[in-house]
Amino acid sequence: MSKLNNLVFVPAATVLLCGCGKQIDPRAMEIVQARRDAAEQAKPKTSPAPEFKTSSDLPERVPTLSLVGDKWDWDNDSSFYYITGRVTNNTARQLGLAMVSFNIYDDSGAQIGTTRDLVNNLDGHGVWRFKALVAQKNFRSAKLVELKGR
Repeated sequence: MSKLNNLVFVPAATVLLCGCGKQIDPRAMEIVQARRDAAEQAKPKTSPAPEFKTSSDLPERVPTLSLVGDKWDWDNDSSFYYITGRVTNNTARQLGLAMVSFNIYDDSGAQIGTTRDLVNNLDGHGVWRFKALVAQKNFRSAKLVELKGR
């Protein structure tokens, strides 16, 4: 008996929901549309994607570290050579680590090594005198490849 009730109920519900082929009241359609519009307006608005700016549009950024006088020198201390110079912390905050790194080249211009020097806790606006050991005896030149602080 319960199966028969289910069979009879489903078609009756379908006939009631469909309205037996009658047109839907226009006022009901207006209400449905008004609810859709309200739901659309309630959605959070997304802002447009920011425009890409070229580096010339942005304010010039001061590097965290800079080589004082943009130079460095060779120092022959006993039987070793060093690259020496000074680095300035351009920020007001203390840097936990500052590093300078150089590539080392021979007479032919081939890279034969690297050297670096590190310092911990460089004070805000402080100056650091670095001294990076050059272990290669056949070196002829060097190039600054990294100057970073964090």
